[in-house]
Amino acid sequence: MSVSRIAGRYSQSLIDLAVEQGKLDRVLSDVQTLKQALGNRDLSLMIKSPIIHASNKIAALEAIFQDKLDELTMSFMRLITKKGREEFLPDIVDSFMDHYRKLKNIIAIKIISAVALSDEQVEQIKNKVGATPGFEGTIEVSKEVNPSIMGGVIIEIGDKKYDASVAHQLDKLKKTFQA
Repeated sequence: MSVSRIAGRYSQSLIDLAVEQGKLDRVLSDVQTLKQALGNRDLSLMIKSPIIHASNKIAALEAIFQDKLDELTMSFMRLITKKGREEFLPDIVDSFMDHYRKLKNIIAIKIISAVALSDEQVEQIKNKVGATPGFEGTIEVSKEVNPSIMGGVIIEIGDKKYDASVAHQLDKLKKTFQA
């Protein structure tokens, strides 16, 4: 079974349980905490290690997240560890966020620019995207600065990419002259 299918099934189960128990916001907070914690190299390596026994992984996770995560989230982590699926935890976390956004009708966009954008500029882009037919719901923005694009912006919405960067325009011009 593919990683995306595994992550999708487990994350959807967690969403369903959280909704059923009225803990969706709490579990969302837990998942965000997990995502941040999984950025730690040592924790990530421990979770993915085939050498460390599941019971030791569970004990470590309980020690790390004791009193920080809801019991539903801890039970979920124990379950995936017992099933040998803990290596997919980063993918499950990302999939959970995707399912949550879909459930709450949140559109995630990523704005990549050569220099940091002002709040006003981000708001203008957000308003343009929101005014596009077919985009209904709340817009969640993440920003990234990448000086290599030289200017302009690249906007990623789901699997779509709108490239209005100077680097892209120069590349198109270069291809035109080479043809």
